Amino acid sequence: MLWSEVRELFPNQFVLVEELKSHYEDNQLHVEEVAVIKAVDGPQSAWKELFSAKNDRFVYHTSKKEIIVEVRDKPMIRKAPKHEDSRNFPPVGCLMGSDLVSAGIAYHWQQ
Repeated sequence: MLWSEVRELFPNQFVLVEELKSHYEDNQLHVEEVAVIKAVDGPQSAWKELFSAKNDRFVYHTSKKEIIVEVRDKPMIRKAPKHEDSRNFPPVGCLMGSDLVSAGIAYHWQQ
């Protein structure tokens, strides 16, 4: 599902989603398609969901027009590449979550 569709279905709230399609530009991951797992009731529940999120799941707020995630290097944590365009970008692991304060920063762990 496109993020614009998610925003229409779940206006102005946190949602737990799974990344389906994304691409990299500079040091940013642009998520294009997601699968909605569930709506999340309020910031405290969003934090709980975020910290228990695994693999490509993360929490994001639908007030944001796009899902753009800053990629950060974490050299001590190693994960296998997963994204379809990882050949053109340094190997990275799975998206683990977003910062709910700004609802726009998440982390990728890089080998």
